[in-house]
Parts: sequence; C-alpha cells; structure tokens
Amino acid sequence: MVRRIDEKEKGVWRSLDWWTILIYMALLAFGWISICGASYDFDMEGNIFSFDSRSGMQIIWIGTSLALGFILLMLDGKLYDTFAYVIYALLLVLLFVTPFLARDIKGSHSWIKIGPFSLQSAEFAKCATALALAKFMSAYGYNISQWKDFLVTLAIIVVPIV
Repeated sequence: MVRRIDEKEKGVWRSLDWWTILIYMALLAFGWISICGASYDFDMEGNIFSFDSRSGMQIIWIGTSLALGFILLMLDGKLYDTFAYVIYALLLVLLFVTPFLARDIKGSHSWIKIGPFSLQSAEFAKCATALALAKFMSAYGYNISQWKDFLVTLAIIVVPIV
C-alpha cells in the first residue's frame, strides 16, 4: 500500500519552490552589484560594504528582506486567513494618513520617516490588497460572473488606488 504524503507532513522546507528562491537570490545579487557599480566613487576610499555607502545600506535591506521572508514563511497560513481583512483595513488607514505624516522627499509625499528609516506605505498596501483579495476570492460560493462578487473584487482593488 502506498501512503500519500500531504504538504503538512512533508514539511515547510521540502514544499518550497527552490527555483523561485534561487532566482530571487540571483536578482538580489545582480541588483546589489548594479548598485555597487552605479554608486562607486573612485576618489572615495570607502569600502563597498561600509554602511555609509549605498551598497552597504543595500546589504542591510537584503538581510532584512531575507529575515522577514523567513519569519513570514514560518507563520501558520491560518494566521493570514484570519487577519487578512484586518491587515487590509490597517493599511488603508496608513495610506490615508500618509500624505499628512510624510515629508517631502524629492517632490514626493509618500515616504514616512521613522527614525533612521523611511518606508513607503503603498508598497505594504500592495501585499495587503493581494491578501484581502485572495481571502475574498477563496470564499465558498465566490463567482466573479455574479455582479456582487465582481463589484466587491473591484472595490478591494480600487479603494487603495484612490
């Protein structure tokens, strides 16, 4: 008798799409090399790994993205399902207050400065919108051909854009 192993028994590491992770790591490396090349100053005696340089700061962001990705991967999927609409609502509020809190950075009022970091709430809103949309579309009985479902789907997408 052959026993079928489902995804939970297989484990998180074996169920990962390693090709996608490899491509992501290659994009990180090529992006970092591009930043090194574009921002390198021959007159400056600085190191490309110095956190005072653009390439050094990019290493911090690469490390942060890898750590955050690991944390998100280790969280239970039911957590996303439970809090999808809450996360979406919080990001909508953040999008609404961003123009009032944000400083003018190169003509844009979309960056919120928190200590030494600046973040753009619209980038997080993209993830929250995709999460809320996935939650709504995965509901039992969802049918995009029905006007009600179509309009709610459209509203989930359009509200953050506005």
